[in-house]
Amino acid sequence: MPTRQASVFLRTSSARCQSSTSRSAATPAPVDEPKAALAPVVGKQQAIHDQAQTGILPQAPDFSKPTHTRFRVKLAQIMALAEAGDIAGLQAFEINPVSSSQEAMAR
Repeated sequence: MPTRQASVFLRTSSARCQSSTSRSAATPAPVDEPKAALAPVVGKQQAIHDQAQTGILPQAPDFSKPTHTRFRVKLAQIMALAEAGDIAGLQAFEINPVSSSQEAMAR
């Protein structure tokens, strides 16, 4: 004669077995759908570099804040060299990127 705990266990386990079999028969198997081709992710700097390779100049950094005041003349010189297409002049232009202003100009 089974004990009370054993009979409760048998009832619950058989109920679980019946419900799991009826559930699996009712739901269809998932269908593998073809995934859409993902476009390659291009970073902002890479996009600017790619545009520069095609001859499109990137937008000049915004130096309107007071912290950038002393670098506006240098930025204007760099932009003039870039618009003129003077690659040698740009490469010879000395920039010491120790602040955010100079890092922006170096880019």
